[in-house]
Amino acid sequence: MKCFSVIPFIALKEAKKIFDERVAVFLDSRSSADYRDSHIQGARELPLVSLVQNRDLAGKIIPDKTASYIVYCSGEGCDLSVELAKELISLGYFNIKVLGEGYPGWTEARYPVEPSR
Repeated sequence: MKCFSVIPFIALKEAKKIFDERVAVFLDSRSSADYRDSHIQGARELPLVSLVQNRDLAGKIIPDKTASYIVYCSGEGCDLSVELAKELISLGYFNIKVLGEGYPGWTEARYPVEPSR
C-alpha cells in the first residue's frame, strides 16, 4: 500500500499563471457529463470513477508520468480531485497538484472555459 503524505494544493491565481504559461496539464476529475457541459479550457477528461474501473486509462490520457498535472473537481466539499491525485500518485505520477477552488472558483474568476459560457 502506498503511503500518502500531503497532497499539494495550488492557489487559483498560481494555477492561472501555470495555465497561461502552459507548463501543466489540467485534469477534470468530475463526471463525463459535467466535463461535456463545460470545463477549464484545454483540460483533459479523467473522471475518478472511470480511472478506478480501468487503471490503464491514465496511461492513455496522460502518458507522461513526469509532466505536471493540476487536478480539479467541483470545488469546496468535493473530494474527487484529491482522490484522483492519490490514484495517480499510486500509479507513479509524482507532479500532481489539486486546485482547491475547483471549477467553480475558476469560473467565478472568469478564467477560460470551454465551451464558452
